[in-house]
Amino acid sequence: MPKKKKEAWEIEYDKKVVARKQGMKNLTNEQNIAINELYDMTTDIIMDIRECFDIRLEDIRKLDNAKWKVFHAFNMEQRRE
Repeated sequence: MPKKKKEAWEIEYDKKVVARKQGMKNLTNEQNIAINELYDMTTDIIMDIRECFDIRLEDIRKLDNAKWKVFHAFNMEQRRE
């Protein structure tokens, strides 16, 4: 059975997937850790908010720490200049 020709949106999506994978390969270890920690932390906090519409101070501290790791790992100070 012949392979179905991809539609334009599928081709565009595939290009984005390849670009994202390449971008992730180019991250430093520090950047990769910071991104993963921020993703995990925001996922946990959003789940807590959904469950009880409440957020603990400990969660805010963890989120703030993760934000600063991303700030430093991606040189956010330089991006603002």
